[in-house]
Amino acid sequence: MVETVKKQLPKCLIELTIEVEDSMVQDATDEATKNLAKESKIPGFRPGKAPKHIIEKNFGKAAIFQKALDDLLPKIYSESIQLESIEPIGQPEINIKSTEPLIVEAKIPTKPIINLGEYKKYRVKEPEMPEIEPLVQQSIDTLQRQYGTLEPVDRPIEWGDSVRIDFNLKIAGIDQDQSEEDAEFIMDKNAKSSLPGFLDKLVGKKRNDSYKFSITIPKEFEVEELSGKKANYDVKIKEIKKSILPELNDDFVQTLDPQLKTVKDLKEKLHLDVTGKLESDQKNAYREEIIDFFVTKSEIEYPEILVQREIERIIDQQSNHESHTPQGFEKWLKSIGKSETEVNDALKPNAEIAVKRSLVLSEVINIEKINASTEAIEQEVNKIKLDPSYSLSPEKAKLDELINSDDFVDSLKNQILTNKAWETLEAIASGKKQNKNADKPKLNKQSQAKTKSNVKNKKQANNK
Repeated sequence: MVETVKKQLPKCLIELTIEVEDSMVQDATDEATKNLAKESKIPGFRPGKAPKHIIEKNFGKAAIFQKALDDLLPKIYSESIQLESIEPIGQPEINIKSTEPLIVEAKIPTKPIINLGEYKKYRVKEPEMPEIEPLVQQSIDTLQRQYGTLEPVDRPIEWGDSVRIDFNLKIAGIDQDQSEEDAEFIMDKNAKSSLPGFLDKLVGKKRNDSYKFSITIPKEFEVEELSGKKANYDVKIKEIKKSILPELNDDFVQTLDPQLKTVKDLKEKLHLDVTGKLESDQKNAYREEIIDFFVTKSEIEYPEILVQREIERIIDQQSNHESHTPQGFEKWLKSIGKSETEVNDALKPNAEIAVKRSLVLSEVINIEKINASTEAIEQEVNKIKLDPSYSLSPEKAKLDELINSDDFVDSLKNQILTNKAWETLEAIASGKKQNKNADKPKLNKQSQAKTKSNVKNKKQANNK
């Protein structure tokens, strides 16, 4: 028998103090002694026949007691958590507080506690879609540059030129300078690859001349540690080339894609592509704003083990699964030049964000009673089967076995639940009604156009 005392600790930990009856400890010690006698070869005795005092003399009482503990602790731990109705989500941290009597302290991670508050009232403003046409024109400009030629010129730098420079950059408060020789790039007004204002400073500069200038990085700059700082450049202009672009006409369009015949065709395709990407980017950005807003409004408590699991998942992904073995993990750490502690510390902030977001989504699924219907799962499986990479695969038999496995079905179910939770959050945050046909397969614009075309063709055929 055991006696237990339960204490709730912060971060969803339960401290369970377990006092074990002396008779249980003695029984475990006797059993450990018998097992050692059976497993060991002791001169003068057949296996299992050596008396207790001989076993104690050969192994020592401490070793026998440790073996007894190894056998006893899992049993008393299991009995104790059942007694106290504790549901662990990970392995406990075990400490022996006393041996006479045997008192064990277990710190047990338990389920997170999430309170979303009045989440039905939360609102997050939807981002406004930017104008599409300027972005389409940017895509056309990019295509023309890709197929254009560059010609050296002996004049000051203009927008649209290709330039080659040496530079040294010193940012106030940052110890390490950034330097590069023969850096070559296009003077594109829409470029985001340099610090804001840098390209503007290059306009009008001459070949073979050196320049020193400074810019102040805007406070709203995306890299927070650089925002508002002064950046000092030392630049030498080595080469200036102007872009000679191909004329935007039907001939040029047909060299890009034989299926496109006219400039109008190209613009329509780019309009679809740009719109699709923009909608996807906007949706992802909006979802990120929503989930972070819900996280800030919620009360969330969770055990540290969830963060560590997320760190391990990220490491597994970044190391391309090399972390599965100690040798592979050490090799990966060496390749990135960091210690395990440095990696963990660097990944922890993002891991904590990921855990909080995941917990909020899980609570939405729970509160809203979101489920994944059998029909929805079958639809996802059918989508996979219709994909040529699946249907034409030489390993199709193995793939069939995979998609019918319980693990794969569970994974699909989790994806469906997560997607429906996102849709629920979007509906709440935007104040719009949720789509009741969320389980039904959706057609993109191209599929819709194709469907309409098929219907039209069938009608024409029937009329003949």
